[in-house]
Amino acid sequence: MRAAIVGTGHIADSYARTLRSRGVHVVACTDIDRARAIRFATRWGSRYVTDLGGIADYRPDVAINLTSPVSHGEVSSALIELGVPVYTEKPLAHVPEVARTLVARSDRREVALMCAPDTLFGEPQQQMRRILDAGMIGRPLLLHGQIAWSGHEQWHPRPQFLYRSGAGPLLDLGPYWVTAMIHLVGPAVAVTAVDASTGHEALRIAGMNGLPVPEVPLTVVLLIEFRSGVIGTLAMSFEWPATTAPAFQIVGESGTLICDVPLFEGRGTVRCRRRADSAWTVLPSAPPMVRWQRGIGAVQMLRDRAAAEPLLDKRQALHTLDILHAAATSMDCGRRIPL
Repeated sequence: MRAAIVGTGHIADSYARTLRSRGVHVVACTDIDRARAIRFATRWGSRYVTDLGGIADYRPDVAINLTSPVSHGEVSSALIELGVPVYTEKPLAHVPEVARTLVARSDRREVALMCAPDTLFGEPQQQMRRILDAGMIGRPLLLHGQIAWSGHEQWHPRPQFLYRSGAGPLLDLGPYWVTAMIHLVGPAVAVTAVDASTGHEALRIAGMNGLPVPEVPLTVVLLIEFRSGVIGTLAMSFEWPATTAPAFQIVGESGTLICDVPLFEGRGTVRCRRRADSAWTVLPSAPPMVRWQRGIGAVQMLRDRAAAEPLLDKRQALHTLDILHAAATSMDCGRRIPL
């Protein structure tokens, strides 16, 4: 199997490592930073090309779009028009209108399109799905996610994009939790959201050389109403230094599930406490659908091309984006936004 990578930034090596471990050869790559792309090509035995046409010339089974969030829609659309199947990092596009056009083009051209996050393949989310299906905690009533993640300059060599339009906690972290919620309890019908930013982290970031004044809220709180009657709450922050709250929990009529590991990890244990229990129990792990690694979704896309309902369906990614965009609208106008 053959893949190409568009955008050879920080995460590209993780993808290339996963692809190699699963027998997928990266045949070509491109990036607006020519020197960076050439270094990547040298490391991974790939070929640097100057543009998307060059990517198409190599006839990859999939092109993996790892460009900046605001470029996802444009790059994916161009690749699909060239007849190249696309697996894109989240979000599907920076606004729903572009994402809808992209999905329509994929349908019209009959070219495959899938979207991260691929952490749905990870053991915690697969395990929670199995437990819900088995009825171990009864009918789900509430989903809650929480993540505190500040100081991106400490780990990312080029963190500027995280503070710009198309990112922030809403669009950088939100897809992990919202995609998980949709997968577990189905589509949403309305969203209410609050910008809870303090401003302190924004001032700190603005004072650092090379980092922009943030263009997006740095702390957001969402309330999501699902068609099934379940309520989802989600608090995400680039400002909070830490929290001991579980990263994700599901409250059911007869029990509660907790995952302590952030959903962007794709690994971790799940704990359960049912109504009659006196303590939390760490649930025994079961073999996951696949052994999760960053970028495993692109590998699964190659293997599941004939699947009628792929786990990383493009319409699920579009619905995720609709929810997050509605949250941004709600923060701006202070109202509940129906979907």
